[in-house]
Amino acid sequence: MKGIYYGGTYSGPGGSLVGTVTSSTIDSCLVACKNNYTSYSASIAGSVTDSVITNSINFSNDLDFVGKTSGNNTFFNNAYKTSQSTDYNGYTEAEFASGLVAFEISKYLATSVWGQTVGSDAHPVIGGLKVYCNGTQFTNVESSCTFTEGRCANC
Repeated sequence: MKGIYYGGTYSGPGGSLVGTVTSSTIDSCLVACKNNYTSYSASIAGSVTDSVITNSINFSNDLDFVGKTSGNNTFFNNAYKTSQSTDYNGYTEAEFASGLVAFEISKYLATSVWGQTVGSDAHPVIGGLKVYCNGTQFTNVESSCTFTEGRCANC
């Protein structure tokens, strides 16, 4: 599964995008929705076995990326979420809006589907404007920052 955006409201068990994932890769997906179901609910998948979730964003405050994981080979790689979720390192809504997450999710990728209109978009979007670090802030204007290990020394 690659390059999917889902927003809105979902009412049911499992994931907003898919119920079960086995031996697969979920790449460059964004879920920004609310799930009104009370148990076994997640933003991307209800159950994940031996799979990779990479370059993806969970902007659903009340949902984890996945409901449950099994197997020894389920990994999160370059995946970001709002801090209210409990399953992966989180960021605040303000950090999402600032452009930080769009910058972070794209910085090591030769080609990224992610971008964001800083100051307008609440979170990164598929096909959005490229985000740059310009000293101490994130912007859509390319800067002349000095980068060390993929990060601006001033940001």
